[in-house]
Amino acid sequence: MTSNMKMKTNSFRHRIEKEEVNRMPLAAFTGEVIVVRTDDAMTDAVNYLKTQQCVGVDTETRPSFKRGEHYPTALLQIATLQRCYLFQLRQTGFPKQIADIFADPNIRKVGLAFNDDLRGLQRLHQFTP
Repeated sequence: MTSNMKMKTNSFRHRIEKEEVNRMPLAAFTGEVIVVRTDDAMTDAVNYLKTQQCVGVDTETRPSFKRGEHYPTALLQIATLQRCYLFQLRQTGFPKQIADIFADPNIRKVGLAFNDDLRGLQRLHQFTP
């Protein structure tokens, strides 16, 4: 079985080869982008995200160039087809209510290099994905 054919039991592919990604059509997000900086915005975002079945996730962290050096995750992006929330973690922190979304088995989370994103977030607040 080639790496292209490996499947998880939930029928989602674990890996997509770079060449296959390059053949995919380009797409642009046309939904609403919401920057989360306040407690009220955090509450609104969490209430919306809890109603979703699937979300896309990405994080941004300052790069490190020394072995063993790590910086905290600075930005968390959680998107649906309609909305993209940008959590500025340096301002809002990583509260339990966001960690609970990552621990919720009823919300499917997808992303590239997702394990790295999870490890960075778990350094901010421990949770079981």
